[in-house]
Amino acid sequence: MQNNFLFDTNIFIYYFSNEEKVCAFFSEKFLSKNKIYFSVITEIELLSYPNLSEKEITTIKDCINSFHLVELTKEVVKLTIAIRKNYKIGIGDSIIAASALYSNSILVTRI
Repeated sequence: MQNNFLFDTNIFIYYFSNEEKVCAFFSEKFLSKNKIYFSVITEIELLSYPNLSEKEITTIKDCINSFHLVELTKEVVKLTIAIRKNYKIGIGDSIIAASALYSNSILVTRI
């Protein structure tokens, strides 16, 4: 059975830092059995780090482009507003949570 997972920004950061705790999420076995999403906020956060080299930018783009992007659609905006009204979390995290809800995904965040 295939599950949907939405990777939060820090999961990618751990992966790019070779943190062993997230390796299983990027294994061929896991990726072949599941559908992986990421939020447009994650793309912005990853690619806006200061002083990234061209090689690092390419590595990030190649990695995230192998997954499914959740765009900031009207539906995601509506979910984000509802989350912000009910919980005291920042806009970025609200969009990521809304993206997980929109894509019917399990949110994978800090481990």
